[in-house]
Amino acid sequence: MLVLHKITVLKLLQNLFNEQMKQPILTIIVALIAVVFAIQNAESVQIRFLLWDTSCSLALLIVIILLAGMIAGYFLQWPRISKLKKDLKSALSEKHTFDSSTQK
Repeated sequence: MLVLHKITVLKLLQNLFNEQMKQPILTIIVALIAVVFAIQNAESVQIRFLLWDTSCSLALLIVIILLAGMIAGYFLQWPRISKLKKDLKSALSEKHTFDSSTQK
């Protein structure tokens, strides 16, 4: 009876962590980590850049810098991504032409 109960619990856990449930669970975990990070880094820091002088929370500053880096990385990779997409379309077109000619 106990073995059957363990198997049932294992199946329940497998169903809980199937592909459909992974995304919301990961989202909740990341959100909790972000909240803990923000709480632990809430102190205000002074920011000086050229003639600009302001203060904001350390957590906000780190998030802004992270997002700026992600956006800069995306735009720096844009020419390469465009070229790869163009090459992929060309290769798929050539494959389709090759497949059509070999089926005749």
